[in-house]
Amino acid sequence: MLGPEASQERPPCPSCPPEITEGICRRCGGVTKPWVYYAQVMGGWRWVEPPELCERCSAQAERRAEAIERRDAYADLVAKAGLPTEASEWTFAKAAAAAARLKTGEDLAAWQRAWEQARCWQSDSFGLLLQGPTGTGKTVLAVCALKGWLWRRQAPGLYVSAPAVNAALGAKRRPERKAWAREALEAGQAAGLVVVDDFAVERLLAEAQRALVALVDRRRADGRPTLLVTNADREQIAARFRRADPHGRLADRLADYCPTVLVEGESFRRLMAGGA
Repeated sequence: MLGPEASQERPPCPSCPPEITEGICRRCGGVTKPWVYYAQVMGGWRWVEPPELCERCSAQAERRAEAIERRDAYADLVAKAGLPTEASEWTFAKAAAAAARLKTGEDLAAWQRAWEQARCWQSDSFGLLLQGPTGTGKTVLAVCALKGWLWRRQAPGLYVSAPAVNAALGAKRRPERKAWAREALEAGQAAGLVVVDDFAVERLLAEAQRALVALVDRRRADGRPTLLVTNADREQIAARFRRADPHGRLADRLADYCPTVLVEGESFRRLMAGGA
């Protein structure tokens, strides 16, 4: 470990280094590379002897340290993404296993197509519109895609619930809730990836409509991807945002920015209840 005074001028190197001997790797018992060098260590200059690990074990240790650092950074990103509590266990593999257990025939095949589209999505500039009936796993697929993006990019992402934002903006005499909603939307404009759940939910307040339209427009203009989850088709989206977007331009802009992935079929909730 180099000391805090490592930048000081290096003194003359002693003419005779210690005898160069081979070391023994403390991990595998192999031979470490026989070399020494003169360096400042813990505030003093001395000869540094062979490392404790051979080159192979040293490289393995470095890779393990990098993997641990990446895993910890990913866990921190997930913790800060604002995901629902139950989403901690969601993965593409678990979703596929649940579908294989509960669905059959064309219902399963259709869902697997949506699963594959969400799993393979890796864009940094455009998103997806996961559209379909309630209970078909749209939110699960969107969150799994968000988790995959966080792992690959090691950059901040965010989950936003449109109904929660709508309720907070409409809360009377609760300024802290309004502040939370506005902070979430502001953070959503800057995040690398945003999932907006229940986008185009019915009975959105005018303020919520304007805020969500502004969020999508800003991210589209900045070239940042967005994953939208909704049970509304494009005509319904236009109708539900009519106060903020009277000419229906939002639905048109989404056509190229968030291609539609249909997540259809039987509700997982109904299937699980039937099998209980």
